[in-house]
Amino acid sequence: MLDKKFSSAEKWFRKALASRERFAEAHNNLAYVLREQGSDHFEESLKHYNRAIEINPNLPQPYIYRGVLYVQMDKMSLAQKDYAKLNDLDGTLAVELQYVIENGRGKEAEQFFGVSRKLD
Repeated sequence: MLDKKFSSAEKWFRKALASRERFAEAHNNLAYVLREQGSDHFEESLKHYNRAIEINPNLPQPYIYRGVLYVQMDKMSLAQKDYAKLNDLDGTLAVELQYVIENGRGKEAEQFFGVSRKLD
C-alpha cells in the first residue's frame, strides 16, 4: 500500500479475507485501497469499513478512514459521528479526522495515513 499500488493491494486483502473473514484489519485495509481507487468504489469501501467496525468496534482506524470517506461522499453528519466515536478511542486520530472535516481535504504532507492528497 505504501507504494500506492492499490489494485495489487486489493487482491492481497481479498485473498486474506477469503481465508479469514473475521479479520477486521484486512476489512479496514481493503476498504482503504478501494476508497483510494475512486468514487466508483465508495459503496463497497463503506461496506468493508462497516464490517471492520462490526468485528472490532474498538479498532480506531476504520472510524477515521470511514469518516474521511463520509467527507468525500458529502455526508458530514456521519463524519461527525465517527469523529465523536474516534475521540473516545484515539484522540490523536480524532484530531486528524477533525482537520479533514473542517477543511474538506487531507493534509498535504505525506504524513497522515493516506489522506494526504486533496479529496475530490
